[in-house]
Amino acid sequence: MTQLEFDQTMNQLRLAETEERQPLVDEINFLNAKKRALGYEMQALQAQLSSVTQRRDALYLQTKQIGRKFYEKKKQLIEQQPKREGVG
Repeated sequence: MTQLEFDQTMNQLRLAETEERQPLVDEINFLNAKKRALGYEMQALQAQLSSVTQRRDALYLQTKQIGRKFYEKKKQLIEQQPKREGVG
């Protein structure tokens, strides 16, 4: 095999390899882009989840404060009520 034949054969092999690999490389690139997009979507959803959780926790604390306030009012009312015997 002459150098020219060797070079031509090597070039043919390189071209054949590139041609055979290209669909796979294209799909890898597509999947990488999709993975990036999903990552961005996950970050946005995580931010929304965090916001919802913070709001829920704030509302939960407000309900506890309201419960304490009314507990104290009911307790005061009970303490002010004279005890009556035999009522029922």
